[in-house]
Amino acid sequence: MFEDVEVLLPLEKIRLQRTEFELITAHSGREVQRIVAESAPDLILLDRYMSDMGGDDCCRSIKGEGRCRGMPVIIVTPERDRGDLERCLAAGCDAVITRPINQREFMETIGKYLPVGSCDTPRYMARMLLYYGEESRQPQSGYSIDLSSNGLFLETDSPLKPKTELSLELIFPDGSSPLKCTARVAWSNDPEQPQKNDYPPGMGLQILDPGEEKMELLSDYIRKGKFLTILPSTSEGQNSRGMQKILIADDDGDNRKRLRSILEAEGYTLLETSGCDEALAAALGERPDLIITAKTLRGESWRTLSAELSRNQRTRQLPILLLSGSTLSLGSIRGLDLGEIADISRSDDGDNISVRVNNCLMLQQMSDLFFTLREQLLAKESAAEEGQRVAAVIQHSLLPTSPPKGTPFDFAWRFLPCERVGGDLFNVFRLDETHLGVYVMDVCGHGVSAAMVTTSVAQALDPFSGQLLKRITIRPPYYELISPSMVLTRLNREYPIERLEKHLTICYMILDMQSGTVCYSNAGHPYPVLIRAGGGTERLTRGGTIIGIGEGVDYEEGKTVMEPGDRLFLFTDGIIEYCNRSGDIYGDERFIGTLEGAGGETLQNACEHGIKSLIGFGDGLYPEDDITLLGIELKRR
Repeated sequence: MFEDVEVLLPLEKIRLQRTEFELITAHSGREVQRIVAESAPDLILLDRYMSDMGGDDCCRSIKGEGRCRGMPVIIVTPERDRGDLERCLAAGCDAVITRPINQREFMETIGKYLPVGSCDTPRYMARMLLYYGEESRQPQSGYSIDLSSNGLFLETDSPLKPKTELSLELIFPDGSSPLKCTARVAWSNDPEQPQKNDYPPGMGLQILDPGEEKMELLSDYIRKGKFLTILPSTSEGQNSRGMQKILIADDDGDNRKRLRSILEAEGYTLLETSGCDEALAAALGERPDLIITAKTLRGESWRTLSAELSRNQRTRQLPILLLSGSTLSLGSIRGLDLGEIADISRSDDGDNISVRVNNCLMLQQMSDLFFTLREQLLAKESAAEEGQRVAAVIQHSLLPTSPPKGTPFDFAWRFLPCERVGGDLFNVFRLDETHLGVYVMDVCGHGVSAAMVTTSVAQALDPFSGQLLKRITIRPPYYELISPSMVLTRLNREYPIERLEKHLTICYMILDMQSGTVCYSNAGHPYPVLIRAGGGTERLTRGGTIIGIGEGVDYEEGKTVMEPGDRLFLFTDGIIEYCNRSGDIYGDERFIGTLEGAGGETLQNACEHGIKSLIGFGDGLYPEDDITLLGIELKRR
């Protein structure tokens, strides 16, 4: 067939709902002839006016081939010209379709030659959150516009290419379990070159493997209509009645006159039509806030108007008041794929009509407000989640991947992040040929702001690009190491609480690889534990208060010497403040006892044992704070 958007769209709709046929497009009559010879299609659609030949000539050529004579050919012609129709039929085509395409007639004609069954599977307004993505890529979130048991339309400014397969997870608003399946992009509504102007940018997705159980769940969900049915208001009016438009569709002039006199007095702007086509055109062009329609419009049912409105994105959620001869039961007209529907009776007095109209408009405004607030909340949650994810990636990238090599020390660590992005960070690095730098820090709080402060401090403590750890001198080796107490003093000056609204705790130490000397200072951090190989435990308590207090704070400096086999453990308060389900705290003494009891194990196993003991104490309860444990052992000679 030729490549024509107006014809492709309804065919893509079938393909969205069924998978029994493949759609092939061509750009010219010669290409059509080649495809027919190679592929023997089950149906051929031809444009009456192609770039290199007429559709009638192409049809005549196809029908002239013996093996192609039985292939059904449909020609699409731009106008109902009798001579044109006769030429197409004389060429041997099986049917002629005229533009503009009437989808119902189009589907009926196609259905004569293809086993498409019911091509118009009901599609329902379903504003549902879903997650989607290709394999090995970060899943994205979005919202459906409509939904059937076979597929859906996903609103997105970055639609994927047709035929792209992806995973899909539908989130039901009632809190039931998500529906997970795979899907294929059937067609894309690119924002730069939209195929359907009445749809937002996005893509139609065909569900590939719903399975019997999932299909039943989806069908049941659709049948019960439990999804959200509100969208942003299609009205451009304001809240004042004078700016709100009401369309009255009724072929009875007296009825229109009576409604006009009632509603004009209330300050509404009124539009009037008498036929179904006129009402549809007015709804699309004027975009009223409410439609009041009679049961029949020049012999056509109000359902025809409602069905046409529901097919257009701009009008599908317009509230409708049905004007009847006697009051209808509201339950009898629910469950349709329409906007909010209520009814009024011609026998109602003016006050009752005004109340019904006002209530209907207020309900729509409340729905619009609810949707807007919900969208804003979801957008903020999405942005927060993305921020948390990015912060976690940055935070983890700052953690050491392996300890420095060629040193007399062994290192082991366990870092267990909580479910929220926290502020724990540690590092082990060379300061020069004979000294190592070590720090463990914890920025108060969680989330992106804590992670960003952590990142900033880590950059300041970088031995290559930072300026806190070394001082340039004029004599060899042309630098000197800044003492731990002075490093903390500088940090306290550079990161005041009033500027960052965060404080941090940190223990920074310098290890002398020749003598085993540990020079350290501690700023409000849990005291490191030194477990001697020959027995006994020491706490390294020298230092001062938290970082961020500002000027006038002094930090003490401590020194100790590690002997071969001695182990030094640094950790954050996420360990000692960890609580079990009864609210009991793990605590210092319990933790130190665990480390002392693991003296016969390797350093790595000792760290593992410490964390297993912690989680065992909490009966598997996931920590509410980051947990960091860093072990240092002076190797035995």
